[in-house]
Parts: sequence; structure tokens; C-alpha cells
Amino acid sequence: MSKKSDCTTDSHCKCGGGETAQCIIDYKHHPSHYCQCQASSTTTTTKRTTTTTTTTTTTTLPLVKLECSGHKIKVIESIAENLHVEDSRAALCLGSNKHQSSEAFVIHTCNSTDRSKWAKGSPVNVDCKNHQIAPYTPISTFLTSGDNVAGFLIECNEYGFKMASQTCSDTPKVTIVTTSSTPSPSDFYTILLPIQA
Repeated sequence: MSKKSDCTTDSHCKCGGGETAQCIIDYKHHPSHYCQCQASSTTTTTKRTTTTTTTTTTTTLPLVKLECSGHKIKVIESIAENLHVEDSRAALCLGSNKHQSSEAFVIHTCNSTDRSKWAKGSPVNVDCKNHQIAPYTPISTFLTSGDNVAGFLIECNEYGFKMASQTCSDTPKVTIVTTSSTPSPSDFYTILLPIQA
């Protein structure tokens, strides 16, 4: 669209919104200067972004229940001998150089790996109610406080269960775990280990 008006530069031309002004000098017919308004064209540039997805594969070893061979006799002998069971794969007892914590009893009796490789199995209190746990099964708590107890289930009863365990200060003995105990029956689980441990 052209508008007849005198101009010498584009800045002398005035156009409506969305139009571009241009001063045209026409020498063909006779020297004349006029403004021409053209609709502005918008150029859209699309920036292409390439996304790369990286997939990380983590291999997790399958877990199996900790099984011990001939451990029932070993547990009974440990209780009868009234001596601490020690194993260097267990943590040191606080304030001593002895490895005779509750997990030392399980590690030594079952020739197991250290506690750091243990994982939660099934809840002992549920297994007791369903009659799905055998006597002398290795069990443990997995408390985040780190004050854990490990040992062997002796028998289930209506209030909880009996277990054989030791502490840094007490030799292996049978204790009764009830809902009023700390830890309570719901804190105990069977012990799982990586299959290649």
C-alpha cells in the first residue's frame, strides 16, 4: 500500500501498526518521492533441541534367607558353656577390643557375612502367627538407631517369642520378647543375604 507524500528517508514515512515504512524515489516517470507501507512479515525461527537420555542399569544380587547347618547344637552348646561367642567380622563392643556383640553370635554360628550385608526378610511376628518360621531361625532387628539385636528364634508364643542371643555384657541365653519389650516382636525380621555372599 502506497501513500503519496514527500520523503527523503524512511524515517519521514508514517505507517499503521504492523506495517513497515519505506521512502520510494521513482525516477522512471518523473523524479518523485513517496512513502510506501507494507505489511510486516514475521519470521519465526525454531530452535531444535536434541535431548539425550542415559539409562543406568544397576545390578542387584538376589537375596536368600540365611540358612545355617548344624546351628541348633551350636546354639545350645553356647548357652550351656556360658561363654561369649566372638567373631572378628562383627563390630567391636563399645569401650573394648572384643567382637562379642549379638551379631557375633549369629555370624560365628552360621559362618555368615558381617551385618552390613544383611537385609530384612519376613517379619518374625507375622511368621509366628502364620506358623511359617522354624525354631532356631536366625533373626535380627534393623533399627536405624544402630542399636540392633540378633539371635535365634527358639519358639513362638501368644505374647511374642523366645530367642537365644547375647550382648556385649551377657553371654548367650534365652530371652522372652513380648510387646512390652524393647525391641518388640514387630522389630525382628528373618535375615537375608546376597546369594553370592
